[in-house]
Amino acid sequence: MAFWDNWFKVDCQECKERFDKEELSVYDGRDMCGPCQTKLFEKNAKEAAELEIRRADEERARAKLLDRPMETSGNPFGASAPDKDGSPF
Repeated sequence: MAFWDNWFKVDCQECKERFDKEELSVYDGRDMCGPCQTKLFEKNAKEAAELEIRRADEERARAKLLDRPMETSGNPFGASAPDKDGSPF
C-alpha cells in the first residue's frame, strides 16, 4: 500500500513536502501544511505591525512639519476630523 499512499499525496505549495490531501488546508489561496501556514501568518502579522509603526511615524513627522498638534481623532492619515455638526466639510 505504500506505493498507493505515495501516489495520491499532494505537495505543500510552500515547503514542497508531500502530505495527504486531508492534512493540507487552503491559506492565502494555496494548499499548505500547518507549520507553513503558521509561518506565513506570523510573517504577515509582523509586516502589518511594521507598516502601522511606519504609518504612525509618518503621521507624526507630517504633523511636526506642519507645526501643529497631531490629530488623535482616529481618522486615517490625510483625513480631517468632521465638524461639530457631523459634516466632513
